[in-house]
Amino acid sequence: NPLGVAGINAEGLRRRGFSRERIALIKQMHKLLYRESLTLEKAREAIAALQGTVEGSDEDIALLLNFVAAATRGIVR
Repeated sequence: NPLGVAGINAEGLRRRGFSRERIALIKQMHKLLYRESLTLEKAREAIAALQGTVEGSDEDIALLLNFVAAATRGIVR
């Protein structure tokens, strides 16, 4: 069974109090990283460009970018 990423847990985010805008931004980051056929560097640049677009989401963007940067064994893509 090959590894793969299906999507985000939007229901879990809603239960944790994430706003619709933040969930939409997380979906957009997922799309850029996994569905747009961008190189990892281009996806990181596109995700970084989203900073300041949704109130309270800069921490979400930083968390994802830091995780990808710190991954020593790569990520499933």
